[in-house]
Amino acid sequence: MQDVADPAERRIVYGFATWHHLRRLRRQSERHHITEGQAERARCTIRAAINLTGWLNARGTRLADCIQADIDRWLADGPASRREARPFTTWTDQHGHTRDVQIPPSPPSLRITRITDDHRWATVKRLLHDEHLAAADRVAGLLVLLYGQSLTHITLLTRDKIVATPDGIQLLLGDVPVDLPAPLGALVQQLDRDRYGSAVIGRTDTHPWLFPGRTPGRPLSIGRLKARLAAIGVIGRIARNTALIDLASQLPPAVLARLLGIDINTAGAWAERAARSGAAYAADLTRRPSFDRF
Repeated sequence: MQDVADPAERRIVYGFATWHHLRRLRRQSERHHITEGQAERARCTIRAAINLTGWLNARGTRLADCIQADIDRWLADGPASRREARPFTTWTDQHGHTRDVQIPPSPPSLRITRITDDHRWATVKRLLHDEHLAAADRVAGLLVLLYGQSLTHITLLTRDKIVATPDGIQLLLGDVPVDLPAPLGALVQQLDRDRYGSAVIGRTDTHPWLFPGRTPGRPLSIGRLKARLAAIGVIGRIARNTALIDLASQLPPAVLARLLGIDINTAGAWAERAARSGAAYAADLTRRPSFDRF
């Protein structure tokens, strides 16, 4: 906050951080664990608010005197990350600190980066069968590649999400369990048996996490999982894009949301992206290998 020289302006930014973000995060923490991604999102918007206020002050303009032309110039003269100040300008308008200034939402990307279908299924086959890789890395990578799971969701999976049935192993990712193919089901069972984190002192059987972290009783961090997957050739965002495009081309949004634990609006957006992806990708899907070949 010290980057905002004017005390009155600093109080406005502090009020945004406290009443917009901190209060919301505290309410959410009463219902579920606050993820690293949620915390980082709050930090990004607060940093953007500080940068915008400092930029205006350096030009002799106070927030109260800011006009849309100032905002447009600020956006045009800097990186795309400046759009992260949108929640701040919305909040300042609502509370009378600014007058009719807006930062438009980022335009949705029309081109989603993804890996090729052949590369995806070759990686799936390697993770299913390469016993030199850690079971945790294999399972996490397969959950991204096959079911489009986010790293946040994976790190927060608990052992009670594993369901053993007479027909095999299921995993509860959303509202209804997903039937896992036999090789992956066996890997999940192995991971459940060997569920210790990397901590040597304080090792325990009692933690609930399927992916325990270095700190006893805590799950694996998102950053650590991201690095581990990258080391075995799985880039989380790109691999997840590929899986979700695939799944959204085959399943209705309501089914996708219930199976994968994603919001129905998010599932609908992926369905639209899948529809835009063109006939070429649909043709690839018909040629993809089945689990019988693994």
